[in-house]
Amino acid sequence: MKFLKNEKVQSFLYILLGVALVALSYSFFLSPNGLVIGGVSGIGVIFYEKQWLNDSLIMFIINGLLLVVSLLLIGKEFFMKTVFASLAYPAFTFVFGEIYKILNNNFSVFDFTSLDPMLVTIFSSIIMGVGLA
Repeated sequence: MKFLKNEKVQSFLYILLGVALVALSYSFFLSPNGLVIGGVSGIGVIFYEKQWLNDSLIMFIINGLLLVVSLLLIGKEFFMKTVFASLAYPAFTFVFGEIYKILNNNFSVFDFTSLDPMLVTIFSSIIMGVGLA
C-alpha cells in the first residue's frame, strides 16, 4: 500500500471523498426539493426543473467551459485537481441521483421532499460543509 502513501494520490483521494459528499448532499437533499444553492449546481437545478436537460449534464458542460478559462489563468497543478473534481462531481451527482430514485421508489423513508425546506437546507449545508472542508 505504498501507493496510497504518495502525497499526490492522497490529495486526489481527499478531493474524491469531498466531491462525493457534496454530490450526495446535492442529490439527496437539494435536487429532489428543487432548491437552488447558486453556482453551477444551481444552474443545473434550474435546467432540470424546467425539464430542458439533465442537471448532471448541465454541470458537466458549464464546468468544462470554466476549466478552459481556468487553464489560461491558473497553474497546471491546480488546474489538474480542478479538472478531476469537475469531472467527478457530475458523475457522482448522476450516480447518487439514480440511487436516490431507486431508494425513494422502494423505501418511503428516503423521501426527503416531505421535510421542511429549512431542515433540508441545514442538512445539506452540514454535509456539503464537511465535503468542502
